[in-house]
Amino acid sequence: MKYRTAILLIGYLSTVSCTTLFTKPTTSVPTVSAPELVEEITAQVRDEFSRQVKENQRVQRIADRLLLASADLCGQTKEDYGFYWIDASVLNRMAPIDQAILLDYHDLSYHDFDEQNPFPFVSAIRERSGAEDGGIEKGDRIVRFNDQSAEPLYEGHQTGENRFGYVAKKGEWVGTLPLAVSSSLKEGSNPIPVEVLRRIPDLSDDTSDTRQSHKQAYKDTLLKLSISPKKVCDHRVTVITSGGKNAYTDGESIGITTGFLSSLNDEELAFIISHELAHIIEGHISKKRGNQFIGSLFGATLDALAEGLGTHTYRRYEYQMAQLGQKAFSQEFEAEADYIGLYILARAGYSTEEVANFWQRMAREMPMESNSLVGTHPPTAYRYLMLSKAHAEIEKKKVSGEVLLPERLGTSEKPKTRRPRGAYEPRNR
Repeated sequence: MKYRTAILLIGYLSTVSCTTLFTKPTTSVPTVSAPELVEEITAQVRDEFSRQVKENQRVQRIADRLLLASADLCGQTKEDYGFYWIDASVLNRMAPIDQAILLDYHDLSYHDFDEQNPFPFVSAIRERSGAEDGGIEKGDRIVRFNDQSAEPLYEGHQTGENRFGYVAKKGEWVGTLPLAVSSSLKEGSNPIPVEVLRRIPDLSDDTSDTRQSHKQAYKDTLLKLSISPKKVCDHRVTVITSGGKNAYTDGESIGITTGFLSSLNDEELAFIISHELAHIIEGHISKKRGNQFIGSLFGATLDALAEGLGTHTYRRYEYQMAQLGQKAFSQEFEAEADYIGLYILARAGYSTEEVANFWQRMAREMPMESNSLVGTHPPTAYRYLMLSKAHAEIEKKKVSGEVLLPERLGTSEKPKTRRPRGAYEPRNR
């Protein structure tokens, strides 16, 4: 123990003496106090969180329209009411800093989720959802859902009084609204009753308190509503923090980078999401993996034949043929996703007139990559011409009153999607 202490002491003294030999700054920079630093860090974190929320809300708003309009095309769907909420059980699962930022964004406090305010707070409503149609609004408090209480329950026990006289508790909040929502969807009966507390302006004439007369008064009013679920494509669309311009799908969810979002208007963003959704609907990921497997199997056969003749290939043909199979019909799959994506766009009520011009802009930004004839994606010139014709095809169907469905090759059977095990490679646009 003595030797260890001596070694630590020698190390400490050596460190102190070495620091005197280091080169030091020669200017006197302005002093920043700890409170100033904390305040600025808080402001930057709050601004970044607000930016992320706005980006996600924009993407979700557009994605909701597309997922709803494409429900009859998707092989994987779900029934959904289309609203999100915050309550004590939701906050209980979050880190303290995330709780504080979330509450600050919604102009709430922890007191808004205590025993006096237990009911779930509606934080967002999906566009064109059953919740929106039924009259639920952001800021409502869900009191009862399908005749079941929505108040979260606290499961735990008291640990006794501490020295400040407060009763300490040990446990956690458990939400009851998720169970009420899921059970109502299983029952399949709709519309279902919903009771909400809504804070509305108090228009009473009582202004006797002159100190408060200049402030807007509010009161909580109990409203009885009814909502029905709607069928939507069961796929998530998420935002990925990255400076690159990219969008991709793994067959289950769709990801779009922040670098891509900043360069797209709403119609272009809707088309990108539609394009990726079309990849899922058509089962392109499974098809590419199947082609890759067939290629590798054929290559392995060539390797075995070569080995039998005394030539060591070290599985070279298996690898090469797998790569060839993986790229087979890649451009055709991308063109098909463009074509079906345009139909998805039109079915959601977006204009398809300017979509083709998007690829002209991409050609100006990436001229060499965009018009390559040997890449995994079709040349932008081809995509522009094909989408222009697809737009004319859609407009013709609108005029004649036809259902907006893509033209199929000799069959009207809707493609069946599977849950792929692997990810679809990210693609630069």
